[in-house]
Amino acid sequence: MFKKPKLSKHQHSAEVMSQDLPTMHLQIQEIKDLVIRNRKIDEENHKLLREKIENQNIVISKLLAEQSVLLKSIVKESNATISTFMKKFPITSEEGLREIDLLINDENKDEIIAVIRHLLGKKGIIKSMPLIIEPSLLLQYNYSGLNKKKPLRQFANFMLTLQSATGDGVNFENNIRTAIKNVKNRHFKNAYLLKLKNKTT
Repeated sequence: MFKKPKLSKHQHSAEVMSQDLPTMHLQIQEIKDLVIRNRKIDEENHKLLREKIENQNIVISKLLAEQSVLLKSIVKESNATISTFMKKFPITSEEGLREIDLLINDENKDEIIAVIRHLLGKKGIIKSMPLIIEPSLLLQYNYSGLNKKKPLRQFANFMLTLQSATGDGVNFENNIRTAIKNVKNRHFKNAYLLKLKNKTT
């Protein structure tokens, strides 16, 4: 009986590898195909993501543009409103005091406070009171209505708004009294100086 020659260890390995070679080629090809497919999927995903981001940027840009237009409109309306309120000062008559007192509401209070703060500046109510109420009108009033004077506090809505604008808190009443006193003293001093001038001429 013919015996098959015994293969060496290396010959056996080579024979096994030669038998597995087609399978290995097939596996390598499958791996290559998988890599290509994954690459295509990644490219498609990147493309979709890029398109999504671009679309979102377009939407955001439109929203920002709309908000910018709206903000400009609001600022324009607010400036127009503030300009209208600015014309109310200084108040020159009792009717003007009554009008501003009735005018103030929750919707316009902040704008009126802003106007008053602008008029008062850094000097505060004691020095800048004539910019809020005309001195000739203030001569007819004091805070509480004592000594046959008219009371400013009867215009409660306006006085609360004025207090908010000054930020004087508990000192508000005293500061108003001091402001009115200063206006009256200045008035009588000017009247006295004018009288002296008339005597000398």
